[in-house]
Amino acid sequence: MESNPKEHYTALRQLLDHAYAPYSGFHVAARLVTADGIITEGCNVENASFGLGLCAERVAVFRAMSRGLRNFTHLYLASSGNSPVSPCGACREVLRQVTNDLDITMFGSHPNEVECVRLSELLPDPAAVKDSGAANDDNSFKEGARAVHHVDPRLVIEQKRDGNELTPETIGLFMADFLSDKITDYQMTAFLMAVFLKGMTSTETEALSRSMMESGHVLDWKGFAGPFVDKHSTGGIGDKISLVLAPVLAALGLKVPMISGRGLGHTGGTLDKLQAIPGYRVALSEEEMGRQLERVGLFIAGQTPSLVPADRRLYALRDVTATVASPPLIVSSILSKKAAAGLQYLVLDVKYGEGAFMTTLPKARDLAERLVKTAQKLGLKSIAVLSRMEGVLGRTVGNAIEVEESIRMLMGEEMPFDLSELVEVLGGVLLVQTGRVDDMSDARNRIRDVLKSGAALQVFEKWIRAQGCTLDSKTLLQKLPQSPETMTVLADSDGYVSAIKGREMGLFLGRVGGGRLRADDTIFPGVGVRILKSIGEPVKRGDPIFEVYYETEKKPVPEELARLVTLSSDPSERAHLIAGYVTPEGFSKTFHSKI
Repeated sequence: MESNPKEHYTALRQLLDHAYAPYSGFHVAARLVTADGIITEGCNVENASFGLGLCAERVAVFRAMSRGLRNFTHLYLASSGNSPVSPCGACREVLRQVTNDLDITMFGSHPNEVECVRLSELLPDPAAVKDSGAANDDNSFKEGARAVHHVDPRLVIEQKRDGNELTPETIGLFMADFLSDKITDYQMTAFLMAVFLKGMTSTETEALSRSMMESGHVLDWKGFAGPFVDKHSTGGIGDKISLVLAPVLAALGLKVPMISGRGLGHTGGTLDKLQAIPGYRVALSEEEMGRQLERVGLFIAGQTPSLVPADRRLYALRDVTATVASPPLIVSSILSKKAAAGLQYLVLDVKYGEGAFMTTLPKARDLAERLVKTAQKLGLKSIAVLSRMEGVLGRTVGNAIEVEESIRMLMGEEMPFDLSELVEVLGGVLLVQTGRVDDMSDARNRIRDVLKSGAALQVFEKWIRAQGCTLDSKTLLQKLPQSPETMTVLADSDGYVSAIKGREMGLFLGRVGGGRLRADDTIFPGVGVRILKSIGEPVKRGDPIFEVYYETEKKPVPEELARLVTLSSDPSERAHLIAGYVTPEGFSKTFHSKI
């Protein structure tokens, strides 16, 4: 029975809206057709444990078979990506089991952008496999005249479990087999736990980072004038630095292609903050990224489906198997994304302290050294700044409220010291490294000038307009969402603010809807905390210390809020914000000029 491909394309585009893909953001729809023209539809359904998710093809097959349908002749596919996408290895195997062969039509973003294959063309020739037994000596098979090599996952896991070093080739083949579904999620999970417990050498970490980077498309800005720079923070409470630093750097002539993420746990995410801006689009195509980089000098967007797909799959497994806090896995996750973004220079804000993932300076320094050394091997010129994360950065925590504080800083209002210091230090390092200035003193002055003159604010407005917000800064301040209910925490005695428990505040915001404790949590952008008295400041009994904005149905417990602040009878001074710098040459307490 003949079918009109364009009719299938139209139906598939509508079906994409029903896909459940909160982790990858990549929607796929399928239509499976029998010989007598009966159509069964399916779309992908993801799970936090990647292997428990179902592709659209398998959903359609299982639905059709449960209806008693057989004799499938055609499969139509479409996705939210720009190019046609073929079935994964698991789907091909399921299709092979339920039909002798069938036609597969894969649509891109337009009905005329289409690829057609037979299922048999996507399956390996069983006769070409040299040895189907478990003891395959070289783990390779022939595809045409080309030898394709594989690894025995059990041997790789065993080697890493016993603390042995894996070769770069082995790591590359292991990752390639995982991405082509020849290695299962439970085998990869075992490997991740082995890495968590036994660690990796610098050579292994580089190989893992490189194979992850090369798992998808690598952005190339060769047709644009650079230099191309970015900043990455390992996570803090109230960390809104990117919202100010990116337009500052663009105003000074640097290009900032920033691929950012969302918050999870006690720290906030840059994309969550930006989505509090009415109309702001975090999803940009690579073409849009290029145009905006040329016209504005910066973009801040989310990861596209074609960028580092290996990281999305690995992080979904790490998140549910207690293997997130592994230095080599952290390094490979960060640097694979940054290298794939086409950067030349990267400054790393590696935080330590009560509000950071790395609670001590030695742990932070170890991570910083790993990051800088691996970045250098990947062709990224990188310096890490070790900064203390106690309490809160600035005077706000939350999504919309942090955007407000950032805009006020760009408008020239007085900044809290920690924010101004980090903007100047992180931006200064990049200006020195790119050769735009000779030393940090000159860099600081340049940054202060573009903030004072309003040049950075102009870039900010041009940037958010390019990504969908039609409001100027003053109007935006009035239109930012704010939750309807307010609760004020008062000092219960005279004294000084000696501590604000940043980690607990971040977790508290997650519980009342201002953050994300799980990947599928809903965020209320108007939830937030405004700090009225910071560490070291005096208070009288009854003075307001901070205000909490919350949703009516998520009223916080007053006693829980009171525990977020500690008062003392004596004033306490904040420790130095910057503990030092890590360059390819090693650790230094100071940084003045290009190394």
